[in-house]
Amino acid sequence: MTVQTFQSHIEQLLLRNQITVTWSGSGGRAWRKTQRVRLSPVKLEITYAVALHEIGHILGDQPKTRIDREVAAWQWARAYAIEWTPVMQAAAVKRLNNYIAWSRRHQTMKAPGLEHPIFKWVAQ
Repeated sequence: MTVQTFQSHIEQLLLRNQITVTWSGSGGRAWRKTQRVRLSPVKLEITYAVALHEIGHILGDQPKTRIDREVAAWQWARAYAIEWTPVMQAAAVKRLNNYIAWSRRHQTMKAPGLEHPIFKWVAQ
């Protein structure tokens, strides 16, 4: 697949689902209530995966906890990707590991137990 194919796929998902996008130079963010995202233009497999992940926050399941929403958005991204590569999987795992570490550092977050589905992802 080419990055142009990945970018086109993202643009089609946004248009078909009436999601407003702001193209930015770094990272991504999703606002479910207002159906909008901030995305980096797709230039690599990783930016494609991150774009899908952010769209997944809007179109996918929304569990109660933040860590569960992150897992659900990555599951959505993998399910709806044209192609899911080892590079994309590694990007997802890296970001999920960051969420695990973040949840352990913040007292307001409940760190996931070892039985949590997030560990199925990070073990892949």
